[in-house]
Amino acid sequence: MKKISGAILIICCLISGGIQASTLLQVKNGKSIVRLTEEFKEVLRDCKLDRIKQTVIRGNGSLDFKIVGGVLDPNEVIGEVSHNGGIILSCESTGIDSVISVQNLTLELLGESPVITAVVTVDDTVEGRLPFLIPGVDQLKVQRSKGGGFIKLLNAGLTLHPEAISLLMDVFGISVAEDVYVGRSWSRINLWKSQEQKDDLDELEKEAKENKETEKEEDDDDEEDDEKDD
Repeated sequence: MKKISGAILIICCLISGGIQASTLLQVKNGKSIVRLTEEFKEVLRDCKLDRIKQTVIRGNGSLDFKIVGGVLDPNEVIGEVSHNGGIILSCESTGIDSVISVQNLTLELLGESPVITAVVTVDDTVEGRLPFLIPGVDQLKVQRSKGGGFIKLLNAGLTLHPEAISLLMDVFGISVAEDVYVGRSWSRINLWKSQEQKDDLDELEKEAKENKETEKEEDDDDEEDDEKDD
């Protein structure tokens, strides 16, 4: 009797749970999009937003941030996701010459409350990595790929962290209520497969190859027997 083919063997092991991903996976890359609300745009009506590469500012009021690394448990949604680029906020029309730079945002999902931190600079002074945005989970949707290659975090409402609110007041005299939505975010986070997962797949492929060779030998033996019978 012929043994099961390699492709079917791998599929069966995947379905039966023979391959288990490690809890934490390295973040490969991806993108986060933040669409600013009309309410927050009105708050910044006398100010100007400029980008820090690789961030893209679009005409519809959305910001694209490139995901460059991190570590994440896609099942429990625990870990951190790092972005490069950022934004520069200036309000010269108000007579204030100061500039705030917000860059290298990191989504931190490690404590009881998620937070987005950023490296903040005021003029030439680096204030440090500060909590800047609070992602809400009230309407958050999580989508996972069947193969475990990516996870999507959709429709997360963003509000300013109290430290960011204080910063805008101190530098620009801008008052922002804590319940004002900055925008909503959508993220696609691509993940590297774990080494354990790769090793298991390599082992399955090796076994499938051996089974295929066995099948060929059995077929050759059957052909020889048929020739002898003739």
